[in-house]
Amino acid sequence: MHQCILLSMRRWSLAILVVGLAAAGAGAEPLQESINRYFTELNDSLARVARSSLVKKTNLSSVDAYFVRVLKRNRTIYSLIRTNTKGMAINEVIRGQVPERKVRGIADQRWYQELSKGDSVYYGLTKEEATGRYYLFWCRPIGTATKGKFPGAIAAKIDLWDCFYFLSTSADKPFLIRMEGISLFSHKWTEGADYEGAQLEVPGIRRISIRHLKEIDSAAVAPVAAADSPAPAITAQASPESLVKSLQSEDKPVAPYLDRNSKMFKVLFGLAIIALIGIIFLVVRFISWFRHWMLIRSIDKEQF
Repeated sequence: MHQCILLSMRRWSLAILVVGLAAAGAGAEPLQESINRYFTELNDSLARVARSSLVKKTNLSSVDAYFVRVLKRNRTIYSLIRTNTKGMAINEVIRGQVPERKVRGIADQRWYQELSKGDSVYYGLTKEEATGRYYLFWCRPIGTATKGKFPGAIAAKIDLWDCFYFLSTSADKPFLIRMEGISLFSHKWTEGADYEGAQLEVPGIRRISIRHLKEIDSAAVAPVAAADSPAPAITAQASPESLVKSLQSEDKPVAPYLDRNSKMFKVLFGLAIIALIGIIFLVVRFISWFRHWMLIRSIDKEQF
């Protein structure tokens, strides 16, 4: 009986080891999928903000405080706006700045008009001519609209350059992001390199793609559209200093994004598997020792 249990435990240990190694291999995710997943999760996060009971509060200072917390958790969001049912922006919080009360009318803006007519979401892209910086503009109604009455809206202005800079901090492979035929962001990229490309899915952008070296993720990419031809890189894009300053302005550190394709994730995952196997081994040894002790004890009793 004892040998059967010990053999069964050893088989389970081996099975867990095999499953763990298989999971570690499956954890390697193509960069294209990792980027798409990031924007999906960011979109889901904003949807939760729009549904939160905190954005329905009549106390404007309470909503400002909630928006500040949201910006701390999502460092790539540049600003958040809340409107009332009459098309007035009653809350507007900008990253790294003290909230100010600047009530202004936005009822004539396209995104507000589309939401007030019944659209469930609005995705857009805007560019600041002074800096050449691109921003995603994602908007949703607050909560659930009641029949015949628009509940107001939440609008998020997301720094697109900062999004890719944030993603590059956990990427050890060179890549280039191109949008609408222009180079938007590069990470360790060398012009003239032999590359492959794949389309990205970012709400609000009609055509955006990633290029990476040919030997990287070659089995999991799709061809870039033919119209996405090479063009000179934008020089008007701001440097990472804007992101660094915003990080320094916050008082609470946030854990960095850990890509499943990164070396750090693979190391931590491997250590976790080894620790689990070690625990199982110790349990098996303890059971073996305990049963041996019980056997010796029973023999001693029979002698008396």
